Amino acid sequence: MRFLVAVLAVAGILAIRSRGPILSMDQLAAFRESGPGFSRLSLTPSTIATLRATARLRRSDGSRSDLERSVSATVKFLGSEYNPRYHILRWYDNAFQNR
Repeated sequence: MRFLVAVLAVAGILAIRSRGPILSMDQLAAFRESGPGFSRLSLTPSTIATLRATARLRRSDGSRSDLERSVSATVKFLGSEYNPRYHILRWYDNAFQNR
C-alpha cells in the first residue's frame, strides 16, 4: 500500500502538535524522508487554508471498495475573540467510482 506520508510519520507529527503549535518546519525535520507527500506540507502566515482528504471505502468483509471519496474545505481562521474561531468558506464532498 502506498501512502504520501508514512502512517508513523503522521502519528509523530500529531504527537508534536498535541504538545503545542508547530511554529517551524525544523520541528518536523525527523520526518523529511517519510514520503513524497512531506514536501507538500508548509507553514504559512495566511489565515485561509485548504484542507483536503481522500479515502477509499472498505466493504464489510474488509476488501477495498471501488468507491472513493474526496472532501476538501477552504477555511478562514479568525482571531481568538471569535467563537467559533474559523469560518468555512467553501466545502466540496465528492464520491466517484474507479472503473
